[in-house]
Amino acid sequence: MDGCAVLTVGKIAALQSHSVKEVFQATHLLEHNNMKNWLKTLHPLKTLIISIIGGTVLLLGMVLLFIPGPGIPVIFLGIIILAAEFLWARRLLKKIKGKSRNLKDYLSLKFK
Repeated sequence: MDGCAVLTVGKIAALQSHSVKEVFQATHLLEHNNMKNWLKTLHPLKTLIISIIGGTVLLLGMVLLFIPGPGIPVIFLGIIILAAEFLWARRLLKKIKGKSRNLKDYLSLKFK
């Protein structure tokens, strides 16, 4: 039996004098706290994985600018991936979206 299961059984045994509802709430809270702690330990790993994937896609896009291929869309994809974790990438993405709206408005007026 793993440590989480033993701890849960131990908590239930300590709550024998309480109602079923209280026991359920206590075990639910314990499982929720274990899940939160587990997710906190995964956060640095998630950041590392997003950094590697986003950075690789961004660099691939930069390479595709000089060889035949869709460089600019791949760069945008890299920034979108990085924006999932980093504030600077979210700010850059927001600026890009604003500039693209301005360009769209300008072109729609120019070529009417």
